[in-house]
Amino acid sequence: MKKTIFAVSDIHGHASLFKEALNQAGFRKNDPEHLLVVCGDYFDRGSENRGVYLFLESLTNKVLVRGNHDVFLDNILLNGKLTMSDYFNGTERTVKEFFRGDYIPEFNFVYTDESSDAYRELRPFLDGLYDYFETENYVFTHGWLPVEFDEEGKRPSVRSDWRYVTPKDWHSALWTEWNRVYPYRPTVTGKTVVVGHRATKHASAFDPQRPPECSDIFYGEGMIAIDALTVSSGRVNVLVVEDEVPDPVIHEMKLLPSPFSEMKRGRKTVEMRLFDEKRKKLRPGDKIVFTNTDTAETLEVTVVGLHCFDSFRALAEAFPVKALGVPELSAPQIADVMSGIYGVDEIKKYGTLAIRVSLNNGRY
Repeated sequence: MKKTIFAVSDIHGHASLFKEALNQAGFRKNDPEHLLVVCGDYFDRGSENRGVYLFLESLTNKVLVRGNHDVFLDNILLNGKLTMSDYFNGTERTVKEFFRGDYIPEFNFVYTDESSDAYRELRPFLDGLYDYFETENYVFTHGWLPVEFDEEGKRPSVRSDWRYVTPKDWHSALWTEWNRVYPYRPTVTGKTVVVGHRATKHASAFDPQRPPECSDIFYGEGMIAIDALTVSSGRVNVLVVEDEVPDPVIHEMKLLPSPFSEMKRGRKTVEMRLFDEKRKKLRPGDKIVFTNTDTAETLEVTVVGLHCFDSFRALAEAFPVKALGVPELSAPQIADVMSGIYGVDEIKKYGTLAIRVSLNNGRY
């Protein structure tokens, strides 16, 4: 279906500027013909972080992509502590807004038990972030797509398997600064890559007619940069394009009662399968209807990420065991269980696939 896409990035807790920019661009909330795509970094630095969250939660026509600041917040939820970079990057402001009395700065302690209000808000939000979102003519991401370098380690090119790389590879990609790789034009044939992460003012290095501090959208060759560096420019760029957005395909899978229960509670966010022909049909944005093998109860989730591995051991070590739905087992034990289900020959033939899913985000 053709939609009008409104793309923004690096809001960094400036809810009022964000909503004002969308309003001026003509975005209509919950209109199925309009789609908001945010290329990461929702919080930190500004003072309206929960305002950004609440506005996004009120939308159904949205796709949210992960940024590096979202990883900072994810680490705090996992560890219950802030690092020095969290203070430097403004993440402490976000923690104060969301956790309030559950944050004790004197002891650098954050109460991140899953019963806390902040955890119940932020955990599903962060679990629902895409690595990228692809339409007919565009790929939206935060820093850049995963790249590989030539033999001299200088010239980058987009990896041929970029849609299926590991979370570690995507972590490197979301930190990639577009102005450093753009001179080599590592893009995707037939696609325009839309990125944030680094301010568009860096585009003056590639356009001699562009003022050095200009924060307007930069339209390059095979890419568009949209980060206005809101904290200093006082504005949020909105890229408006029309494109064909693929309709979500519904896939059906079965799930044993225990992992089904963990997924229903929002704890299990990664499903482990073979990367066989059936699984190769999956795309981010698709839906999976899981059926409980005992009760026939069903649960619909959205696919937000796909990651290939050579083995279940490598897969299990790439995620917290809680996200895999079996917190009582270690990564080697999980690998043994999955290898017993599928067999060594099948795993060697197809490889394995981690399917990241979300219960209530990634809707469009």
